[in-house]
Amino acid sequence: AKTVTQLHAILMEARMLPAPQRDRLHQLLKQYADARLEFFFAGRDLPRVYAALDRTTQLHTEMVDLIQAEALRVPPPPGAQAILGRVNEEWGLLRERTGIFEYRVPDEVFFLLFVACCLGMALIGFGFGMAQRREILGGVLFGLLLCATIYFVLDLDRPRRGLIDVSQAPMLGFKEAVQSEMSSHP
Repeated sequence: AKTVTQLHAILMEARMLPAPQRDRLHQLLKQYADARLEFFFAGRDLPRVYAALDRTTQLHTEMVDLIQAEALRVPPPPGAQAILGRVNEEWGLLRERTGIFEYRVPDEVFFLLFVACCLGMALIGFGFGMAQRREILGGVLFGLLLCATIYFVLDLDRPRRGLIDVSQAPMLGFKEAVQSEMSSHP
């Protein structure tokens, strides 16, 4: 949400730029939104994921170059420095999110969780044998709790598969806002 908020601020501040630069920035922002959506919708297709990241980097560089050229004009358009600051903040947010994507919980941790789950279930079975009675409800609930914990840790760590899905509605809304802005300034 923070990323889309920054992008909306860039879009609004771009209104202060002269027409050709404003229009070019709008095009770049639309392409940037497309690249970010492609990153998400690429799923587990890693070549597409990394192609989308490369495209995002290229578009960011083009936006910075465009805005820096405007900021260096004499006199600079009002807000050019602010736009440049927001673009750089957006870049920081993107790098942070990309870092989260690239750094995963090591497989050894998941193996350890699996072993702990198996040992926990074995101890429950042993306890039932020692007590010479079965607490089926407690055993089933404990097993489900262990399985659900491991599953959700895996699902959160690997967001490109599983049940938990991050909505892309804010980025799609931003893309529509850019298109609307572009149509209002032909």
